[in-house]
Amino acid sequence: MSPETANLVLGAVILVVLIPVLYFVARAAGALGDVWSARLLAPLAPAIGGTVQRTPPCIRGSYQGRAVRASFTPGQSVGSGDSATTINAFYIEVTDLPGRQDWRIKFHVSGLFGQGQKQLHIEVQDQELGERLDQAGVLAIVSAVSAPTRDYVTVAYEARRKTLTYTDDVSPRRVPSQEQFAAQLASVARLAEVNEQLNP
Repeated sequence: MSPETANLVLGAVILVVLIPVLYFVARAAGALGDVWSARLLAPLAPAIGGTVQRTPPCIRGSYQGRAVRASFTPGQSVGSGDSATTINAFYIEVTDLPGRQDWRIKFHVSGLFGQGQKQLHIEVQDQELGERLDQAGVLAIVSAVSAPTRDYVTVAYEARRKTLTYTDDVSPRRVPSQEQFAAQLASVARLAEVNEQLNP
């Protein structure tokens, strides 16, 4: 066998052995990350009478009779172009929430050349629904608990999925405190109620 052939055979053997080893190392690292994430979420579970799931790491429970799921993503990318950045995103989803139209509440930078304050605004195709949401005080509900740290969508209702998703930047933490979580839950419950009333 020539030296070149021997080297090719050796390389193939190393690949055959190395790929499964790397796969199992990656799986083990992922499992450890899931355990760590579940452990961070566990103190929040009693607020929704929830159970912590490891894969994917989240809490499932209910709040004021509504199905709720809470999760987090450290270093979540938000924005685009020059405004692209990351946040420590904490999510609360209300599932099985009927509604006719999609709508969102987003932080955006006001002022000339993006130098002004970050403000909330409603994004919706039906302007009448947008006006009703504004009159119902959804911006005040969100601003009472959300951190205007970056440009990002803080509330999104998706009619097709029947899901209201609330997102907050909890930086530098990974998850909110129990008190902050309680305030977020109360706000999300109010937003779900408004959606049922104004977007049947």
